[in-house]
Amino acid sequence: YLKIVAENALGENDLTILESYLGRVSKVLGSYVSEEEYKKYSEQFYNLGWEGLRKSPKENKNIWFSLITLTAGGAKSVEDLVSLLNGKLVIKDLDFNQEKRWVILIILSARGYKDAERLLKSEEKRDKSDKGKKFLFEAQVSRLNEKKKYWDIFVKAEKHSLDYLREGMAGFYWKCQKDKLAEYQELFFKEIKNIFNKKDRQYASTFFSGLYPRLFVDKKTLDLTKKILAEKDLPEILRKELLQEADELERNLRILEKYSS
Repeated sequence: YLKIVAENALGENDLTILESYLGRVSKVLGSYVSEEEYKKYSEQFYNLGWEGLRKSPKENKNIWFSLITLTAGGAKSVEDLVSLLNGKLVIKDLDFNQEKRWVILIILSARGYKDAERLLKSEEKRDKSDKGKKFLFEAQVSRLNEKKKYWDIFVKAEKHSLDYLREGMAGFYWKCQKDKLAEYQELFFKEIKNIFNKKDRQYASTFFSGLYPRLFVDKKTLDLTKKILAEKDLPEILRKELLQEADELERNLRILEKYSS
């Protein structure tokens, strides 16, 4: 599928078709390829995204920008994104708005970019809106060195709004950090039952949706999921969500085994 998209996407100007093509790339890269293939295809589609961004008509710019940001985590270099952020690079007809600026900063934070902290502080002064504070939180959570601090914040769920915490959860798991996040694969299953028993239903579902370790498409995650499913006193909502994840994970593992080189 990735090869088909890579060969045909640049020649497609119909936005609906292009969104369908490129929208599936993230899912394939996240679940259906090996670690080696992830890096190879991320680099390929990151570069393809820049080519599409420069060549596409105005109405298609955003979808190509999205492809760039979806694959930047596995790309070799993100200096072009930095240049876009600081104004050294300007793409004609691209609506480079405040949200796009934050998306780039979140990526730089996740990758441990050398100047990310200074850039974050500068953007915090630039955007003092409520949405800006949420994006800043996501960028902070995306950094590798303070995961435990933010994990504890999510488990306790105190002092912050649901929307604020949800935004932060979006920055917790990054494939480029996968080998450093293995402990949270097990921690999730140690905490999730207590979350559903002690927190309100909306927060519990948000915690599950945001922090279930989908990053780890492997037998261990499946076994941990099935182990907790075997418990008899699970809240029914939790059981339903675990069953859905188990089904999806089994399907992903079958595809990975069959097609991954």
